[in-house]
Formats: sequence, structure tokens, C-alpha cells
Amino acid sequence: MGRSSTMLAAASSALVCAALLCVVSMRGEELEGTLGRVALEGGASPSGGMCDKGMEPGSKQSPIAIVQGPGGNVDLKVMPNIGWVGHAQGGLFRVKSPNTDPVSGKATQPKRFVRGNQFDMAEVDATLEYGGSVYKLDKFVLKTPSEHTIDGHRFAMEQQLMHSLVKAAPGKQASPTLIVSALFDKDPVESPAYVTQLYNSLDCMREGIHCHQAFSFAEMARTILYQTQQASKWSKVTYDYTSLSSCLAPPCSYGGPMGDHTLPTYVKPGQKSNRQSYFRYQGSLTDFPCTEGVEWLVLRNALPIADKHAEELRLAFGEVARGVQPDHGRVVDQSVFRITR
Repeated sequence: MGRSSTMLAAASSALVCAALLCVVSMRGEELEGTLGRVALEGGASPSGGMCDKGMEPGSKQSPIAIVQGPGGNVDLKVMPNIGWVGHAQGGLFRVKSPNTDPVSGKATQPKRFVRGNQFDMAEVDATLEYGGSVYKLDKFVLKTPSEHTIDGHRFAMEQQLMHSLVKAAPGKQASPTLIVSALFDKDPVESPAYVTQLYNSLDCMREGIHCHQAFSFAEMARTILYQTQQASKWSKVTYDYTSLSSCLAPPCSYGGPMGDHTLPTYVKPGQKSNRQSYFRYQGSLTDFPCTEGVEWLVLRNALPIADKHAEELRLAFGEVARGVQPDHGRVVDQSVFRITR
């Protein structure tokens, strides 16, 4: 299918909008999802709700269709590696907090770490330096199915790690928002460990604020940036969490010069891990009000997600993906491999 046909097909997708929630769905009774409804009540912006900017000439809305090869919109370019640095001891984040502070034991006003499909990551205190500018990781958002497509393929899930600008590189104009996007393809049985943990926490999250689940950001970051496959009894690909399974003496780097030569089995021949292999373009938020000026880094290597997990997360959060928007001639940069140590 050509780019014009892809755009026409995306533009003609049926959007069901109700109570400011705009979603793509084939099953009306599951439009919002059991946790997607909480997102609306908690003040989180439903995906694409009331955003109609994509058809304006010259607009830079997201998501877009990434098309490689002749006639596509991708151009090769040398770009920096991606890596987070954690500044909080333990490198943990929670999906909910209890009614008492877990450290002091004192009663406190509960903080909601999850609002529908949005997960608060502020307590990890992680930063990402990109192009000389420093960004702070604020949250991640799960979209089911994916919002971005690559060569016409839509993925089962997209995890968008959203960052806000802390310090711009000297003499440069930096985007106020940077989003690192990890894509997930369905697998018969396998998911990364942290996705399995999210799946196992769904019942707990549905209960509201009386829930406490701790996750390792180090494990998540290592998985996203270094890995393209999951270990299983049917596969010889294995995890290696050595020295990066937690952050005991911050700052801790989760994506650095160790990379592929320590985990060679995670990378297919001729390819690099996600910290070095990604697409970049200028776009917008995909949730209302769809503000532009966002720098997107879409990771090339998709991670696996078990069929069961993908379906349960879809039912929990609802199909909250915004449709593909016209690219209006925008060029997508694809990172060129370079030798690092």
C-alpha cells in the first residue's frame, strides 16, 4: 500500500467520541476500558479528544506513519545514543500509594500514581540527556493498539515515556517535550518481566488508592534500550541484569557504552539495540490539546507482549490510540549506526 493510500485509510478510520473520550474500537461495550474510565475521572486527557488539527495545512500532529524505502518519508542521519540516568536510590516506582507513607509510616494524603493509562514516574528521578539538553522523565502512557505505524504495521501496544525539558543545550533551541516510544508486537506467550508485573497488578490498580506495587525502573530501562527478545524455555536469548537491576548508589546509568557488545544475542545481525536504533521527528502530543513542538524518538526494535497480556491491557485501558495524522511532508530521521565502546 502506498503512502497516499495509507493516509486515506487512516483518515477514514471510524472514531467513536463520547464524553470527551475519543477512541478507535470495534466493540462498543469496551470503548473506555475499566481503567480508561478512571483516566477520564482523574483528569487525564483522553487520546486525541477534540483534536482536529491534523488536517490543517502545515500542521505537525502525531502520530504519523513511518514509511521506509523508496517513496517513504525516512532519511538516514547520525544521531546520539539514548540513555536514562536514575538519581533515586533503589530505582523503584509505584503504581499506587497506600494511605500511609511507606518510609515514615505516617498518615499522608494519598497520591495517585496511576490515572487510567498514565503512570507517574516522578519519584524515579530519572533524566535523559539528548543533543546536549537535559530532560526529566515525568510519566509513561500505554496506548493500545500502537499509535505509530512502521511500514503500514500497527503494533499491539505502544509505551510512551514522556519527558519535560530541564535545561537546554547552550546556544540551542530544544523542544519543551521529548517522548521515547517503545513498540510491542504480539507473541504467543512471552512478555518482558515488567509488562508481566503490570498485567499481574491490574486487579490491584482497579481497587483504587488502597494498593501498593513497586516496579524496578532499572529493569524497565534495561529491557527497553538493550533488548529485542525475551528469554524463554524455547529460546536461548537470555536476560542479563548484572549491576543494573537496581540503583543502589545513584546516579545510575541505564543506557550507556556497555550496550550491544555485552548483550549481543539481543540484536539481530546487522542491527543495533534500541538505544542506538530509533526514528526521530517533530510532532505533537497525541492527547488533548495535542500541543505541537514535541520531539519523538520511536524505537525501531519492537518488544514482545504475550497475547493474553495485550488483550487484558486493551480491555483495562480501552482502545485509546489516536489515528495516524498527515505528515505534511515531514522527514523522519533514522539513526545511523556508529561504533561506541
